[in-house]
Amino acid sequence: MKENVTLVNAVGEALNVSINISKFDNIDRLIHANENISFIDASTIIDQLYNVVSSFYTKVRQLNTYNIITIVVSDHGYDIEKS
Repeated sequence: MKENVTLVNAVGEALNVSINISKFDNIDRLIHANENISFIDASTIIDQLYNVVSSFYTKVRQLNTYNIITIVVSDHGYDIEKS
């Protein structure tokens, strides 16, 4: 997680705000847990992804309730530079 801390700190510096890190890797874990097996049917993966995304939405909505700015980044295939 060291790379994520560095990335998030760089984002905080660029925005001139303090940063607290909250890692939400449920989608990543769901995909990796099932990448070598087939889901029974499309509705199964849709249901599981819906549950994971709903959980994420609830977490972000709660932060928003307390006027906490939330920045969502992905560590798969995206590079974010301070500039």
